[in-house]
Amino acid sequence: MVGVNNSVVSRLRENIPGIFIMKCICHSFHLCASYACHKLPEEVEQFAREVYNYFSNSPKRVEEYKEFQEFANVSISKILHPSQTRWLSLECVVKRLLNQYEALRLYFVDQASLKISQANIILEKLNTPENKLYLSFLSHVLPIFNSLNKLMQSESPKIHVIYKEVARTVKTILDYYIKDEYLNANIENIDFKDPRLFLNLNDMYFSAHINSADLEKNRLDMVKLRCLDFYIESVEQILSRFPLKNSVFQKLEFLDPEVVKSRKIRSISNVSMLFQNLIPADMQVIDNEWLLLRNYEINFTWKGICDFWGKIAKIKCVENTESRFPNLSNFVFNLLTLPHSSANVERVFSQINLNKTKQRNRLKTPMIAAILHTKSLVGRENRICSNFPIGKDLLKKLNKQIYDSDESE
Repeated sequence: MVGVNNSVVSRLRENIPGIFIMKCICHSFHLCASYACHKLPEEVEQFAREVYNYFSNSPKRVEEYKEFQEFANVSISKILHPSQTRWLSLECVVKRLLNQYEALRLYFVDQASLKISQANIILEKLNTPENKLYLSFLSHVLPIFNSLNKLMQSESPKIHVIYKEVARTVKTILDYYIKDEYLNANIENIDFKDPRLFLNLNDMYFSAHINSADLEKNRLDMVKLRCLDFYIESVEQILSRFPLKNSVFQKLEFLDPEVVKSRKIRSISNVSMLFQNLIPADMQVIDNEWLLLRNYEINFTWKGICDFWGKIAKIKCVENTESRFPNLSNFVFNLLTLPHSSANVERVFSQINLNKTKQRNRLKTPMIAAILHTKSLVGRENRICSNFPIGKDLLKKLNKQIYDSDESE
């Protein structure tokens, strides 16, 4: 899809000069965490799957396990399934296992006494302290990836915060094992693989449980080294997918309302040159309007980036009713249409599948589009069907034409 040679992207670039190519950041971070997890022992993820499989097809075992949950004074909760395709869902699985760890250990002691071979295998892994430490490490580190993943699933534009959030994620991971004096430099210039920049192994942070674990030193050091490999691999994977040096996304931070108010960016001509297909007017005209906006007193409040630039677009000149920033606002709204992930599109696919079912398989595209638009409009501003305002203009459109078979089947 996105290879350098003979891919969909390479052919699009040949036919559409200046096209903007953006990999889905959610899928990319999924891959970063997945590759990094290969540095940990395979039996950790395998253990999570074995525990789930032990209960998945046996309601009897689930009911028996509830007694052990009550005895161990933990919540009555199901064991979750580690997904193969949505790897970052492992965070919920890991946290559930840690929460149920003592109840699981007691249960499998009982099951092992019944000479069940699979129960013996799982019990052995439960009694291996390294496995619990690795689960604790994953419980600590996976939220770093998931928090960014959730942010980028937003339906509002996030193209302007990609650089800041990715850089913050990388710096957070580096802070766990790199000396402080090297973190003051630009992140893209840090040699994150150089052992000379590393803290002592005992000073690195892997999780509260690992740092305070009561385990033989050589075994604990082995756990820490595997976790260190996870850190290094995760940073390498992130930087390979999001090069921070001379990043296009860094230049888009001027869209942020707080950056506009800070006046730290003097000119946006470099951004205009990168997105010439989106420029509604001469580059100099847009830059002039930006320079004017830098010195404009912004005394209004806003809800989100779209609301901010919408209000900027409505600012009028003193001498007439014309917009003061017409070209700049148009350019900004063009940039805000650039995608930051495919999550929003995939939600639409799911909605289509919920509407076009086997019982409604004759629905045509115009009707499906109308249903999706209606759902979006009704759901806006937390409205529900019972209090949705229906105007006279809308009622006039409720005529026989909406039941025309050519459009509504």
